[in-house]
Amino acid sequence: MKIKKYIPVIVGIALLIISFYDYDFNQLGEILQRINFFILIPVVLFGLANLFVRSQRLRVILNPIKRITGASIFSYYSIGSFANAALPALSGQVVRAYLFSRKYEITKTSFITGAALEVLFDGLCLFGLMVGISFMVKLPAWLIEWKLGVGIAVIGAVVLLVLVIVNHRQIALLSKLFEKKIPRQIARRISKSYNSFIAALTMLRSSRHITMVSFLSLLSWAINGIIIYLMFLAFGFTMGPWAAYVLVVVNSLAVVIVVTPGNVGTFHLACVLGLSLFGVDKTQALSFSVLLYVVTFLPMMLTGFIFTVKEGISLMGIKNRATTGL
Repeated sequence: MKIKKYIPVIVGIALLIISFYDYDFNQLGEILQRINFFILIPVVLFGLANLFVRSQRLRVILNPIKRITGASIFSYYSIGSFANAALPALSGQVVRAYLFSRKYEITKTSFITGAALEVLFDGLCLFGLMVGISFMVKLPAWLIEWKLGVGIAVIGAVVLLVLVIVNHRQIALLSKLFEKKIPRQIARRISKSYNSFIAALTMLRSSRHITMVSFLSLLSWAINGIIIYLMFLAFGFTMGPWAAYVLVVVNSLAVVIVVTPGNVGTFHLACVLGLSLFGVDKTQALSFSVLLYVVTFLPMMLTGFIFTVKEGISLMGIKNRATTGL
Protein backbone atom coordinates (compact mmCIF):
# COMPACT_ATOMS: atom_id res chain seq x y z
CA MET A 1 0.00 0.00 0.00
CA LYS A 2 2.87 2.40 0.81
CA ILE A 3 4.50 1.71 -2.57
CA LYS A 4 1.17 2.17 -4.39
CA LYS A 5 0.77 5.60 -2.75
CA TYR A 6 4.00 6.81 -4.33
CA ILE A 7 3.40 5.40 -7.82
CA PRO A 8 2.29 8.84 -9.16
CA VAL A 9 5.56 10.34 -7.84
CA ILE A 10 7.59 7.62 -9.56
CA VAL A 11 5.63 8.12 -12.79
CA GLY A 12 6.27 11.88 -12.65
CA ILE A 13 10.01 11.38 -12.19
CA ALA A 14 10.09 8.83 -15.02
CA LEU A 15 8.31 11.25 -17.37
CA LEU A 16 10.79 13.99 -16.50
CA ILE A 17 13.70 11.65 -17.26
CA ILE A 18 12.12 10.75 -20.60
CA SER A 19 11.54 14.43 -21.35
CA PHE A 20 15.12 15.48 -20.73
CA TYR A 21 16.76 12.36 -22.18
CA ASP A 22 17.72 13.99 -25.49
CA TYR A 23 17.46 17.65 -24.45
CA ASP A 24 20.04 19.77 -26.30
CA PHE A 25 21.62 21.84 -23.52
CA ASN A 26 23.82 23.60 -26.11
CA GLN A 27 20.73 25.56 -27.23
CA LEU A 28 19.83 26.68 -23.72
CA GLY A 29 21.94 29.86 -23.74
CA GLU A 30 20.49 30.98 -27.07
CA ILE A 31 16.94 30.26 -25.89
CA LEU A 32 17.41 32.24 -22.67
CA GLN A 33 18.78 35.23 -24.57
CA ARG A 34 15.74 35.27 -26.83
CA ILE A 35 13.15 35.21 -24.02
CA ASN A 36 11.40 38.48 -23.13
CA PHE A 37 11.28 38.09 -19.35
CA PHE A 38 9.17 41.25 -18.88
CA ILE A 39 6.19 39.40 -20.41
CA LEU A 40 6.40 36.91 -17.55
CA ILE A 41 5.06 39.53 -15.14
CA PRO A 42 1.53 39.60 -16.65
CA VAL A 43 1.71 35.79 -16.98
CA VAL A 44 2.14 35.50 -13.20
CA LEU A 45 -0.66 38.02 -12.60
CA PHE A 46 -3.04 36.22 -14.96
CA GLY A 47 -2.21 32.92 -13.22
CA LEU A 48 -3.14 34.34 -9.82
CA ALA A 49 -6.25 35.96 -11.32
CA ASN A 50 -7.29 32.56 -12.66
CA LEU A 51 -6.89 31.05 -9.20
CA PHE A 52 -9.23 33.74 -7.86
CA VAL A 53 -11.76 33.20 -10.68
CA ARG A 54 -11.89 29.45 -10.04
CA SER A 55 -12.35 30.01 -6.31
CA GLN A 56 -15.30 32.33 -6.99
CA ARG A 57 -16.83 29.71 -9.28
CA LEU A 58 -16.78 27.21 -6.41
CA ARG A 59 -18.31 29.86 -4.14
CA VAL A 60 -21.24 30.26 -6.55
CA ILE A 61 -21.67 26.48 -6.80
CA LEU A 62 -21.79 26.14 -3.00
CA ASN A 63 -23.88 29.31 -2.55
CA PRO A 64 -27.27 27.52 -2.21
CA ILE A 65 -25.81 25.40 0.60
CA LYS A 66 -23.63 27.92 2.41
CA ARG A 67 -23.02 31.64 2.00
CA ILE A 68 -19.25 32.17 1.78
CA THR A 69 -17.37 35.41 1.28
CA GLY A 70 -15.13 35.79 -1.76
CA ALA A 71 -12.00 36.48 0.30
CA SER A 72 -12.57 33.51 2.60
CA ILE A 73 -13.06 30.97 -0.15
CA PHE A 74 -10.06 32.32 -2.08
CA SER A 75 -7.79 31.60 0.88
CA TYR A 76 -9.12 28.07 1.39
CA TYR A 77 -9.26 27.33 -2.33
CA SER A 78 -5.58 28.33 -2.50
CA ILE A 79 -4.79 26.05 0.45
CA GLY A 80 -6.70 23.23 -1.24
CA SER A 81 -4.81 23.76 -4.51
CA PHE A 82 -1.53 23.77 -2.59
CA ALA A 83 -2.48 20.52 -0.82
CA ASN A 84 -3.62 18.93 -4.06
CA ALA A 85 -0.25 19.67 -5.66
CA ALA A 86 1.96 18.99 -2.65
CA LEU A 87 0.54 15.69 -1.42
CA PRO A 88 0.88 12.38 -3.29
CA ALA A 89 -1.88 10.47 -5.09
CA LEU A 90 -5.39 11.67 -4.16
CA SER A 91 -4.40 12.80 -0.65
CA GLY A 92 -4.69 16.43 -1.71
CA GLN A 93 -8.31 15.98 -2.78
CA VAL A 94 -9.11 14.28 0.53
CA VAL A 95 -7.49 17.15 2.47
CA ARG A 96 -9.33 19.70 0.32
CA ALA A 97 -12.71 18.08 1.05
CA TYR A 98 -11.93 17.84 4.77
CA LEU A 99 -10.78 21.47 4.99
CA PHE A 100 -13.88 22.87 3.31
CA SER A 101 -16.31 20.68 5.24
CA ARG A 102 -14.70 21.68 8.55
CA LYS A 103 -14.33 25.37 7.75
CA TYR A 104 -17.78 25.97 6.28
CA GLU A 105 -19.74 23.25 8.10
CA ILE A 106 -20.94 21.48 4.98
CA THR A 107 -20.91 17.74 4.49
CA LYS A 108 -18.04 16.12 2.60
CA THR A 109 -20.58 14.69 0.15
CA SER A 110 -21.89 18.17 -0.66
CA PHE A 111 -18.39 19.52 -1.21
CA ILE A 112 -17.33 16.55 -3.33
CA THR A 113 -20.49 16.99 -5.42
CA GLY A 114 -19.67 20.69 -5.81
CA ALA A 115 -16.14 19.77 -6.90
CA ALA A 116 -17.64 17.31 -9.39
CA LEU A 117 -19.76 20.14 -10.81
CA GLU A 118 -16.53 22.12 -11.27
CA VAL A 119 -15.18 19.23 -13.32
CA LEU A 120 -18.42 19.01 -15.30
CA PHE A 121 -18.35 22.69 -16.28
CA ASP A 122 -14.67 22.37 -17.15
CA GLY A 123 -15.55 19.37 -19.30
CA LEU A 124 -18.21 21.38 -21.12
CA CYS A 125 -15.72 24.20 -21.74
CA LEU A 126 -13.08 21.72 -22.91
CA PHE A 127 -15.49 20.10 -25.35
CA GLY A 128 -16.69 23.48 -26.63
CA LEU A 129 -13.10 24.63 -27.05
CA MET A 130 -12.18 21.45 -28.95
CA VAL A 131 -15.13 21.97 -31.29
CA GLY A 132 -14.21 25.64 -31.78
CA ILE A 133 -10.54 25.08 -32.58
CA SER A 134 -11.41 22.25 -34.97
CA PHE A 135 -12.86 24.94 -37.27
CA MET A 136 -9.72 27.09 -37.00
CA VAL A 137 -6.87 24.56 -36.89
CA LYS A 138 -6.44 21.18 -38.55
CA LEU A 139 -6.35 18.74 -35.64
CA PRO A 140 -4.57 15.37 -35.70
CA ALA A 141 -6.74 12.25 -35.83
CA TRP A 142 -6.03 11.27 -32.21
CA LEU A 143 -7.21 14.68 -30.94
CA ILE A 144 -10.42 14.40 -32.97
CA GLU A 145 -11.06 10.99 -31.40
CA TRP A 146 -10.53 12.48 -27.95
CA LYS A 147 -12.95 15.27 -28.83
CA LEU A 148 -15.64 12.70 -29.50
CA GLY A 149 -14.80 10.86 -26.27
CA VAL A 150 -14.95 14.02 -24.18
CA GLY A 151 -18.23 15.00 -25.85
CA ILE A 152 -19.86 11.66 -25.10
CA ALA A 153 -18.64 11.69 -21.47
CA VAL A 154 -19.74 15.27 -20.79
CA ILE A 155 -23.14 14.99 -22.48
CA GLY A 156 -23.74 11.69 -20.68
CA ALA A 157 -22.94 13.29 -17.32
CA VAL A 158 -25.25 16.24 -18.04
CA VAL A 159 -28.12 13.95 -19.03
CA LEU A 160 -27.60 11.85 -15.89
CA LEU A 161 -27.65 14.89 -13.61
CA VAL A 162 -30.77 16.27 -15.30
CA LEU A 163 -32.53 12.93 -14.78
CA VAL A 164 -31.52 12.92 -11.10
CA ILE A 165 -32.72 16.50 -10.57
CA VAL A 166 -36.04 15.93 -12.35
CA ASN A 167 -36.73 12.59 -10.66
CA HIS A 168 -35.06 13.12 -7.28
CA ARG A 169 -38.33 12.62 -5.35
CA GLN A 170 -39.00 9.29 -7.02
CA ILE A 171 -35.38 8.28 -6.38
CA ALA A 172 -35.79 9.27 -2.72
CA LEU A 173 -38.90 7.07 -2.41
CA LEU A 174 -37.09 4.12 -3.95
CA SER A 175 -34.17 4.77 -1.63
CA LYS A 176 -36.44 4.62 1.42
CA LEU A 177 -37.83 1.28 0.29
CA PHE A 178 -34.29 -0.03 -0.10
CA GLU A 179 -33.24 1.37 3.28
CA LYS A 180 -35.91 -0.71 5.04
CA LYS A 181 -34.08 -3.85 3.99
CA ILE A 182 -30.67 -2.87 5.37
CA PRO A 183 -29.37 -2.07 8.90
CA ARG A 184 -30.69 1.24 10.26
CA GLN A 185 -27.26 2.80 10.79
CA ILE A 186 -26.20 2.13 7.19
CA ALA A 187 -29.58 3.37 5.96
CA ARG A 188 -29.11 6.67 7.82
CA ARG A 189 -25.70 7.18 6.25
CA ILE A 190 -27.08 6.50 2.77
CA SER A 191 -29.98 8.89 3.35
CA LYS A 192 -27.67 11.62 4.69
CA SER A 193 -25.28 11.26 1.76
CA TYR A 194 -28.12 11.33 -0.77
CA ASN A 195 -29.64 14.47 0.79
CA SER A 196 -26.23 16.16 0.76
CA PHE A 197 -25.77 15.17 -2.87
CA ILE A 198 -29.16 16.62 -3.86
CA ALA A 199 -28.51 19.79 -1.85
CA ALA A 200 -25.27 20.36 -3.77
CA LEU A 201 -27.18 20.08 -7.05
CA THR A 202 -29.54 22.90 -6.04
CA MET A 203 -27.38 25.32 -8.00
CA LEU A 204 -28.43 23.63 -11.24
CA ARG A 205 -32.05 24.64 -10.66
CA SER A 206 -31.19 28.34 -10.76
CA SER A 207 -30.64 29.98 -14.15
CA ARG A 208 -28.78 32.81 -12.40
CA HIS A 209 -26.33 30.41 -10.78
CA ILE A 210 -25.85 28.42 -13.98
CA THR A 211 -25.17 31.62 -15.92
CA MET A 212 -22.64 32.83 -13.35
CA VAL A 213 -20.82 29.50 -13.11
CA SER A 214 -20.75 29.24 -16.91
CA PHE A 215 -19.33 32.75 -17.21
CA LEU A 216 -16.61 32.10 -14.62
CA SER A 217 -15.75 28.78 -16.30
CA LEU A 218 -15.40 30.43 -19.71
CA LEU A 219 -13.37 33.26 -18.17
CA SER A 220 -11.01 30.76 -16.53
CA TRP A 221 -10.42 28.90 -19.79
CA ALA A 222 -9.96 32.18 -21.66
CA ILE A 223 -7.30 33.20 -19.14
CA ASN A 224 -5.52 29.87 -19.68
CA GLY A 225 -5.29 30.64 -23.39
CA ILE A 226 -4.09 34.20 -22.75
CA ILE A 227 -1.31 32.87 -20.49
CA ILE A 228 -0.10 30.45 -23.17
CA TYR A 229 -0.24 33.12 -25.88
CA LEU A 230 1.76 35.55 -23.74
CA MET A 231 4.34 32.80 -23.30
CA PHE A 232 4.44 32.40 -27.10
CA LEU A 233 5.28 36.10 -27.34
CA ALA A 234 7.92 35.79 -24.62
CA PHE A 235 9.64 33.00 -26.56
CA GLY A 236 9.23 34.73 -29.91
CA PHE A 237 6.97 32.00 -31.31
CA THR A 238 4.88 33.13 -34.28
CA MET A 239 1.82 30.91 -33.68
CA GLY A 240 -1.51 32.69 -33.32
CA PRO A 241 -3.97 32.66 -30.40
CA TRP A 242 -5.73 29.51 -31.62
CA ALA A 243 -2.47 27.58 -31.31
CA ALA A 244 -2.42 28.62 -27.64
CA TYR A 245 -5.82 27.04 -27.09
CA VAL A 246 -4.72 23.87 -28.87
CA LEU A 247 -1.95 23.63 -26.29
CA VAL A 248 -4.49 24.28 -23.50
CA VAL A 249 -6.57 21.34 -24.80
CA VAL A 250 -3.60 18.97 -25.08
CA ASN A 251 -2.38 19.88 -21.59
CA SER A 252 -5.86 19.45 -20.11
CA LEU A 253 -6.27 16.00 -21.63
CA ALA A 254 -2.79 14.89 -20.57
CA VAL A 255 -3.15 15.82 -16.88
CA VAL A 256 -6.45 13.91 -16.74
CA ILE A 257 -5.01 10.78 -18.35
CA VAL A 258 -1.77 10.64 -16.30
CA VAL A 259 -2.04 12.06 -12.77
CA THR A 260 1.23 13.02 -11.06
CA PRO A 261 1.89 15.34 -8.07
CA GLY A 262 1.68 18.89 -9.36
CA ASN A 263 1.36 17.41 -12.90
CA VAL A 264 5.17 17.14 -13.00
CA GLY A 265 6.33 15.32 -16.11
CA THR A 266 2.83 15.03 -17.55
CA PHE A 267 2.59 18.78 -18.08
CA HIS A 268 6.02 18.97 -19.70
CA LEU A 269 5.48 16.09 -22.12
CA ALA A 270 2.07 17.51 -23.04
CA CYS A 271 3.68 20.85 -23.94
CA VAL A 272 6.25 19.06 -26.10
CA LEU A 273 3.49 17.09 -27.84
CA GLY A 274 1.25 20.14 -28.33
CA LEU A 275 4.01 22.39 -29.66
CA SER A 276 5.24 19.65 -32.00
CA LEU A 277 1.95 20.07 -33.88
CA PHE A 278 3.25 23.53 -34.89
CA GLY A 279 6.79 22.47 -35.75
CA VAL A 280 8.50 23.55 -32.52
CA ASP A 281 11.48 21.31 -31.77
CA LYS A 282 11.71 19.37 -28.52
CA THR A 283 14.42 21.47 -26.88
CA GLN A 284 12.51 24.73 -27.36
CA ALA A 285 9.22 23.12 -26.40
CA LEU A 286 10.65 21.62 -23.23
CA SER A 287 12.27 24.93 -22.29
CA PHE A 288 8.89 26.57 -22.86
CA SER A 289 7.17 23.98 -20.63
CA VAL A 290 9.66 24.42 -17.78
CA LEU A 291 9.37 28.21 -17.71
CA LEU A 292 5.58 28.10 -18.11
CA TYR A 293 5.39 25.66 -15.22
CA VAL A 294 7.56 27.85 -13.01
CA VAL A 295 5.68 31.12 -13.62
CA THR A 296 2.22 29.55 -13.20
CA PHE A 297 2.73 26.76 -10.68
CA LEU A 298 5.13 28.33 -8.16
CA PRO A 299 3.07 31.52 -7.53
CA MET A 300 0.01 29.33 -6.92
CA MET A 301 1.98 27.13 -4.54
CA LEU A 302 3.42 30.17 -2.74
CA THR A 303 -0.06 31.70 -2.36
CA GLY A 304 -1.42 28.44 -0.94
CA PHE A 305 1.57 28.09 1.40
CA ILE A 306 1.13 31.65 2.71
CA PHE A 307 -2.57 31.08 3.47
CA THR A 308 -1.71 27.70 5.05
CA VAL A 309 0.73 29.37 7.44
CA LYS A 310 -1.68 32.26 8.08
CA GLU A 311 -4.51 29.87 9.02
CA GLY A 312 -2.16 27.75 11.15
CA ILE A 313 -2.95 24.60 9.19
CA SER A 314 -0.79 21.47 9.15
CA LEU A 315 -1.46 19.66 5.89
CA MET A 316 -0.05 16.36 7.15
CA GLY A 317 -2.09 16.62 10.33
CA ILE A 318 -5.22 17.36 8.32
CA LYS A 319 -4.39 14.49 5.98
CA ASN A 320 -4.10 12.01 8.87
CA ARG A 321 -7.39 13.15 10.41
CA ALA A 322 -9.13 13.19 7.03
CA THR A 323 -8.03 9.72 5.95
CA THR A 324 -8.90 8.16 9.32
CA GLY A 325 -12.25 9.93 9.37
CA LEU A 326 -13.37 8.98 5.86
